Amino acid sequence: MAEVKNAFIKSKMNKDLDSRLLPSGEYRDGQNIQVSKSEGEDVGALENAVGNLPAETTSGANDVDNVDFSVLSGLSTGTLKSIGVYADTNTSNIFVFLTDFTEQPDIYPSVSYSPDANNYIYSYNTLNGNVTKIVQGPFLNFSTSNPIYGINLLEELLFWTDNRNQPRSIDISISANGTYYTSEDLISVATYNPYQAIDLYYQDTTTTPATPYYVTSMQDVTSPTFPNGVANTYYNPNWPGDPDYLENKFVTFSYRFKFRSGEYSIMAPFTQEAFVPKQDGYFLNEDEDSAYRSTIVDFMANKVNSVGLYIPLPFAANDLSNSLNVEEIEILYKESDSLTIKALDSVTFDVFSKLENGNTNNTLKYLYDYQSRKPYKTLPESEIIRVYDKVPVRAFGQEVIGNRIVYSNFQDKHTPPATIDYDVAVTPKDEFLQPTDKALWTTSAIEYPMHNVKQNRNYQVGFILSDRYGRQSTTILSPINTELKTQDGITYGGSTFYHPYKVNPGAGNNDINSWPGDSLKILFNTAIDDGDVNLQTGWPGLYNGDASNINYNPLGWYSYKIVVKQTEQEYYNVYLPGILNDYPDFTSSGRSDAPDAQGTIAHITLLSDNVNKVPRDLTEVGPEQLQYRSDVRLFGRVTPNFNLNTAPTHNEPYYPIDNAMTAVSISEQNNMFLIATRAAPYNTIYQTDSDPYIARLSQNRVGAAPLPNAIGSSSVNSLTSAYKIVLGVFETAPVESLLEIFWETSTSGIISELNAVAGISTSADGWIQSSASGQTQDFVFNQSEASIVGEMITTTPFAPTYQENFVSVPFIDSDVVLLEVKRASGQILYNSGMSSLNRYFNPIIKIVKGTGTNPQGFDTYNVQINKPLVFSEEPTDNRLLFKFSITGTNPVKETGLPVTLPLTLINKPPSITYPTPANIGLPISVPGGRNPEDLENPIITFQGLNGALGSSTQEQTVGLVWSISNVLPALSSLEISADGVLTETSGNANGKYSFDLTVKDTNANTGALSFTQPMNAIFGQEQISPNFGSFVSQSYTSKTFSKGMESAGLYWSADYSSVVDSSPVPGDMVNIGTGPNARSINQDVTLSNSGLIGSSINAERKNDNSSFLDGSNPQQPYVLKNSNYKPSYFDTSLAVDSNTDSTLKNGTAYVKLDFQYKSWPKYDPTYSTPGYSVGEVYPNCGTQLGVAWSAYMQYRPDSTTDWITAVDVEGRDIRFGSSGVNILDLGGQGSAGALGQFTSSNSYLAQGFLNNSTESGAIANASNEDTVLATSEWVGCGQQNLNSSQSPPTTVVSKVFAFGKDQSYQTNSDKFGEYRLLVKYPQKDATSFEWRMIPSTTSTSSMQDFVLYRGSQLTDQNIKVRVSFGDFYYPTPSVDSSFGYKIAINGSANYEIASQIRPTVEVWAREWSMEYVTQFYTDSNLSTPYVGTFDGNYYSYSPLTQLPSNNPPFNTLNGSETASPLGIGSDIVASDNLVRDGIVNRRFVARFNGDGLKYSQSARPCTGNTQ
Repeated sequence: MAEVKNAFIKSKMNKDLDSRLLPSGEYRDGQNIQVSKSEGEDVGALENAVGNLPAETTSGANDVDNVDFSVLSGLSTGTLKSIGVYADTNTSNIFVFLTDFTEQPDIYPSVSYSPDANNYIYSYNTLNGNVTKIVQGPFLNFSTSNPIYGINLLEELLFWTDNRNQPRSIDISISANGTYYTSEDLISVATYNPYQAIDLYYQDTTTTPATPYYVTSMQDVTSPTFPNGVANTYYNPNWPGDPDYLENKFVTFSYRFKFRSGEYSIMAPFTQEAFVPKQDGYFLNEDEDSAYRSTIVDFMANKVNSVGLYIPLPFAANDLSNSLNVEEIEILYKESDSLTIKALDSVTFDVFSKLENGNTNNTLKYLYDYQSRKPYKTLPESEIIRVYDKVPVRAFGQEVIGNRIVYSNFQDKHTPPATIDYDVAVTPKDEFLQPTDKALWTTSAIEYPMHNVKQNRNYQVGFILSDRYGRQSTTILSPINTELKTQDGITYGGSTFYHPYKVNPGAGNNDINSWPGDSLKILFNTAIDDGDVNLQTGWPGLYNGDASNINYNPLGWYSYKIVVKQTEQEYYNVYLPGILNDYPDFTSSGRSDAPDAQGTIAHITLLSDNVNKVPRDLTEVGPEQLQYRSDVRLFGRVTPNFNLNTAPTHNEPYYPIDNAMTAVSISEQNNMFLIATRAAPYNTIYQTDSDPYIARLSQNRVGAAPLPNAIGSSSVNSLTSAYKIVLGVFETAPVESLLEIFWETSTSGIISELNAVAGISTSADGWIQSSASGQTQDFVFNQSEASIVGEMITTTPFAPTYQENFVSVPFIDSDVVLLEVKRASGQILYNSGMSSLNRYFNPIIKIVKGTGTNPQGFDTYNVQINKPLVFSEEPTDNRLLFKFSITGTNPVKETGLPVTLPLTLINKPPSITYPTPANIGLPISVPGGRNPEDLENPIITFQGLNGALGSSTQEQTVGLVWSISNVLPALSSLEISADGVLTETSGNANGKYSFDLTVKDTNANTGALSFTQPMNAIFGQEQISPNFGSFVSQSYTSKTFSKGMESAGLYWSADYSSVVDSSPVPGDMVNIGTGPNARSINQDVTLSNSGLIGSSINAERKNDNSSFLDGSNPQQPYVLKNSNYKPSYFDTSLAVDSNTDSTLKNGTAYVKLDFQYKSWPKYDPTYSTPGYSVGEVYPNCGTQLGVAWSAYMQYRPDSTTDWITAVDVEGRDIRFGSSGVNILDLGGQGSAGALGQFTSSNSYLAQGFLNNSTESGAIANASNEDTVLATSEWVGCGQQNLNSSQSPPTTVVSKVFAFGKDQSYQTNSDKFGEYRLLVKYPQKDATSFEWRMIPSTTSTSSMQDFVLYRGSQLTDQNIKVRVSFGDFYYPTPSVDSSFGYKIAINGSANYEIASQIRPTVEVWAREWSMEYVTQFYTDSNLSTPYVGTFDGNYYSYSPLTQLPSNNPPFNTLNGSETASPLGIGSDIVASDNLVRDGIVNRRFVARFNGDGLKYSQSARPCTGNTQ
């Protein structure tokens, strides 16, 4: 079958014709097709167009992921939007333009900028998946509102335009992962424009820095001496240049930059001519005679042969390559009579970045030493006439045509201001000054010492503005204004100024040495308006190059230069051999017959070139004509002095004012005076014998002042006697040019510098802060989102100022009015011109004027908050523009433009309000065994405030963003939503997890503040009710529960009115003792709001019986007390309101009591025991001393039920019965060794040990199970004194009980409700004590004398009960969630035998109390249960940490209940290592099943015996 082929090379779809009539190369319909561009035979064939696929890249272990540019940029997925894509088929690279900024739709014709925007250009290679960041930064100023359609790649140069910014380009080969291109200067197609001319002055380093002396850098370095014979300080005999090269030249210098791309910048403005006349322009010796003889001035040649070109740089020289890509600086040269511009040298970066001494040049100047060398090349015409880069301001379209970039739909220039308000004057040059404001520098007196502004000329001065990249405005003039302004004695007027000849200053006032020459002065009245960019009018605004500023504007007007139009051009100086104010053929005495009166005519002799300077008019003459007229007007400049009838003796300046003289007749001498009364020769005419040309001048408008004097010298009475010829000089009227050309000057600068001095001394210019200590510049604005209505947000009052002699001076009387407040985003917050019905009517601030007499002596103001603001996540909303009008009324000053202040709302950090500050450190308790349906429920919902304290409650919570980080151990299922909801969805969490909780006040990428709080979450245990309270007593000097002879009660209740006296009260607590001083525990019970019993209840009750005294001198009574407490007395974070419910409602609580007894026999030289020497105060050998307390813990579900004995979480009654003992060996007989080795407060001898863990029979009328006994034994016999360096032993008996919710075994019912803890004052052991340490309630009988010494005081100091209470699983905010222990590797069915086996295996448990350990684990994360050899036997265990330790764990200090460090029933020997190491070896024994779970109620502390 025949094969039919069709090549669709026309690539044309044709739906108009019938398919049978379609021409070859066209097709009827197509979808997803493209015409093949193959070089093979299938060219023109249709083929499928490849569709879009997700871009992929390789990461990690060769994992393939979709490319997410947002994530690659460190942002959230989907943050960045693509606004332009370009595919390079040659390299398979795709270039992607990305941003997260969107222009506000209603802002046109203005534009906005976000310094917080994320803008990127990435390249993605479709072959290997590599992603490369090319450019990043807010300065790219992308917007999703301006898609980029014009993108092209020329070799390695990527060009693009977005009709928002100027066209840009980058070299993709040097992207440096997005770090190379960091500013608009580096990516703009239009290159940086060097706007400053070269400086021709420098500071002479031979002077001291304290007195800087500036000199011109135009110097003669080849002449050993000056013309006056003084040595030339700049003479250099080794100077290598050509000394005569510049002698007859007026040359100017400029420079331009060569960039890394090979492009050149526009040329900088040229300097003025580098010219200083020889002899500095002075006539010396016979110079005047030579001048009139030759008609030329020989010394009017350039003495300059060495020029130091100080090239100003926009960045430090060593940074110029990085900041602008400048590789070379080309030095340019131009001669005044040539149209060409030539290059003197091209200085490379490695040269201009170094100083002459080889050090790095980090200054803003580079010195090029020009040594009168010839240029090496001439610039082509295209570069000479290039005054700006023809790069559009903005362009919508871009394409490559003929390997050139072509733009379309573009704006080619900025719109300049119609006028600039300035005035012009000409005055003598100011002295060299460089004040702070650079626009006020006056350098010409030094820089161009011989330059001058020509007199009798009209000057029109204009401004040309330019952006940073050389786009220039047309010449801008000042508005027409007939008003003259006078300032500092100078009169200014308009942009056009006529500079007349100077008037005669009078005799003795025309010293040429005191006149520096004239210069143009410009009075800049009003700043160039810094209005918003307007795309509709083309107004660019003013330059702002700070990309971190909301007002960033790289395309605004940046620099200015002064141009001058002066159409009066060439003129001549006519050097004459005298000027005669008379006729040469008449004597003074015989001149009555002269044709003209003296002073109306003058005669001059024209020799040599003067004949051409004052030419004869030969256009209309006859063949016999001998005398001719001349069109040249002459202005006298130097004249021989006039003395009637006397020859001149010298010459002097002539001041023509506006007197222009004309040559009414020119002829040879002999034809001029044909009818003379006396024929030539004439002594008043130079070279009269040669019949020179004579010109007769008509002296117009001369006479008495204000007219100028007549010019010329007087004739004398003899026509033959000698007559002194002296130099006279005329100046010809200039040639008027018909070309309207403004000539570039070397004066230029930055607009911001110009605006800084705008209207100086004529209008308000800024602010001054006033304070008692003086005045400081600037306006200090402190409004934050926490500011409230009525708050003053200026730290000190401020006042508007004006400039006076370059100093800011405050107005005495002034008015400041707020005109407008708007956000940088364009939103208007207030406008004074709006109706009160408008929502923008109420200002966010008020201007408050000071009242009364101000100590500073001028009006001051404050700014007051009227409407609080909330810091926004949109940065442009936080930048506020305040516009004020300032009117000075004393002195009266023009207001000028409104003063705009860009101020930024200060952000304040957020805070966390839930959990409350009191509970923020407590771990978050998450109950174990959650059901699957509960896993999505919040664990906690955090709450916070954003810092906007002055705003409404609703506004204080907006914008908060929550996050967590640093979860340890790792738990990916622990998550928090942005609005603060914490969840754990796996259900596998167990134990304690730490994490950082962060609340951020906005979603903004910059400017946002955050607060981070370390947190803990414990999965498995429920927390107790917060009002139950928490207190850990770690010191005997902190708050005590009971001390000395004190009974105490601690109550957790919902109703404190009945909590103390409600029944039943334990039997031995009903009455404290007997007799008249007996005291009931429930007597007169009333609790105060402070949580502590009121003074009427807590008052000390002293026994009045004289026998109830101690042995002090004088004797002091023993004191009995009864105290009752709320938990808020100990936990000061709790509310102290009397109605606060402190009952236990959930969780597991604990109570720990530490009963302390310390013996107190002391050495006292003032006391003697009967029968013993003074100071021998000690008990008998083997004496046992101690005290006992009865203690109770009671519970009731609510206040309506009776109290019962409380039950712990393992189901046991809470009974405090136990006894502890400590021993003291004086070192003579016992086995404990010297006391000094047990000085640590954590050592065994600091606390002693239990010798019974369940009961004590110390109090006769109290149950043994409710009695706690603490004793100490004095062992070691001998008649030794207890000296002052030794300390008696202390015995501590600790008991810990956990109650409430059984969260370990979950077998016992919850015991939630009210609790009370009761402790009766200490008492003497009823049976076993040999000596009594404390009195009864009525008597001190049977107490030993040595005990009675200071007995009342020492009883309070040495007999105490401490209490700790709180959440059993979270006793303190910083406590660990797991605790280390050691357990014996083997056990025994007998607990006493098991207690003897020393623990050695490291294990961990959730509980800190050894009594309530439930399960041991192999690791601190409690992930693997420890089963060891568990088989239902008993095993011993101890705390893990070994001393010495600066910070023992919580379980070591609080959980061991002062158990014995040895097995049950073992004798305590102080030399034993386990005993010496003290509390870390205290030992418990408990029974464990095969799964490692402790049997409930099986734990017991080990008890020991004394030897």
